[in-house]
Amino acid sequence: MCKFNTKVSLSANVRCGLWCNQLTLDDMSEKLGIKVEYIRTSISRKFKRGNSISPQDRKMIEYLKNNCKGFEEYCKTEKLLQK
Repeated sequence: MCKFNTKVSLSANVRCGLWCNQLTLDDMSEKLGIKVEYIRTSISRKFKRGNSISPQDRKMIEYLKNNCKGFEEYCKTEKLLQK
């Protein structure tokens, strides 16, 4: 399983993980219909506002789990979207 580099930011890890699949934040924005600025903001706050995750953030998390190397492991570690 691929893991993120703990010595760099989540944002840098996400950009690199997308790059491994020949994708960018712009591609993600276009696919999901979410502005790039909102995606960057969500990533910088690690998808949480307080202890809750918005439906739009859930959409981004699912996209990243499928298209960003290492993100699924990050979700398990940070307990994002646990059922």
